[in-house]
Amino acid sequence: MDTGKSKGKVIDPMTFTPDTIQGILPKEFALELVRRYKEVIAPRFDPAMKVMMFGSYAKDCPNEWSDIDVAVIVPKIEEGTWWDTSSSLCHDVDKVSLYIEPILLESGEDTPIYREVMRTGVAV
Repeated sequence: MDTGKSKGKVIDPMTFTPDTIQGILPKEFALELVRRYKEVIAPRFDPAMKVMMFGSYAKDCPNEWSDIDVAVIVPKIEEGTWWDTSSSLCHDVDKVSLYIEPILLESGEDTPIYREVMRTGVAV
């Protein structure tokens, strides 16, 4: 199976397991990992939380070194909680895949990364 987007090795869906990823993960599999990650983190967050995949996988241009960029967007980040919440999001990747790279964002924030996520991200 070839994505036609890169020259790296592409994962065979018949032999895929999240802990044995080598090469380029197909976008559908990356999205599935993000869905699993969302299930893990959802109980700790407001139901209005959004999870979006962004970066190279969302833009259909991953390479063999790509991670899976995930924005966790919450309605409000309480003052003094960003670091602890971000740290717990990073620890939760152990439960799904170390290829997931989460970032915590507040809905509507005026930052370049938030605008990029909103412009190119894929809602999960």
